[in-house]
Amino acid sequence: MRFKSATWSIAQLNVGALIYGSVNHPLWQPAPYPEERVKALAPALLKLDPDVIVLEELHRPRHRQAVKAALPGYQAVPVGDEASYPWQVNSGLMILCKRHWPIVHSHFEKFRDQAVDEDFFGQKGVLLAIVDAGVLGRVGVLGFHATVGGIFKEQNAPKTERQRARQIEQIFSLAGRKLPLADYFLLVGDLNAGPEISAVNYRQMLFYNLADTFSQVPHTAEELIVTWDPANPLNQRGPHRHLPKQRVDHIFLDYRAARDWQVSESSVVLTEPVVRLPSGQAVTVSDHYGLFTRLKAKNQPRFLL
Repeated sequence: MRFKSATWSIAQLNVGALIYGSVNHPLWQPAPYPEERVKALAPALLKLDPDVIVLEELHRPRHRQAVKAALPGYQAVPVGDEASYPWQVNSGLMILCKRHWPIVHSHFEKFRDQAVDEDFFGQKGVLLAIVDAGVLGRVGVLGFHATVGGIFKEQNAPKTERQRARQIEQIFSLAGRKLPLADYFLLVGDLNAGPEISAVNYRQMLFYNLADTFSQVPHTAEELIVTWDPANPLNQRGPHRHLPKQRVDHIFLDYRAARDWQVSESSVVLTEPVVRLPSGQAVTVSDHYGLFTRLKAKNQPRFLL
């Protein structure tokens, strides 16, 4: 017997640890203090104790290795997103799942349509992991990080939204090709679109019969309902500080998962300033906040033989 429950959880976070250039002399670093924040990442995730973790903007190989080493109870999904040229960074995507869930298939696909600078400097794309979740069946997780428009275009510019729409189409194309391999699919990541901004791309996700887990449960007026806020000290001098606060990070269920699973919890997490800097200031682990969702099978088996 491997499982006694058909309840499981997933956490998502854009880590905001992009460093282009050297650590001491970065040419491009949208969010400050990446070294200190990456060190605090694993302890923060362990407090949530999710079964699956989906991360974006964790580009440096040594940062990935440090996170894996600090999470020995998890296995990292093979990515295969090595940079094609010396000046590029990898996709920054990472999926980890608890070791009692074997990884049966993984696949990375670079987006065919991206902003010119994102394409030149990086490997932005979608990472698929299919895991054998026992009583839950085979679960496919598609981790992604959609375009923000690059340096030269606004997040909600029409051209950016058209490029993002084509990236969404590519994600669904990949899911369609891999459909026979999984009983369910979850689409998890930073869409750079949501109810507050570039809503056309957010609605595009819903058009494909996806369920937004965050909207499946009620939230009080006091709850934080955004995952990126320009008021966060990490964003106050960043390149996007002029943008409104927004919920751009998402955990979506496909129609089969929405049919068979109930969202028992979905909340914004990792909002506390737990990273202590040499100056004495404390900041959050990322310039984004995370998402945590707990799912329960509607017809829950008692055990698996």
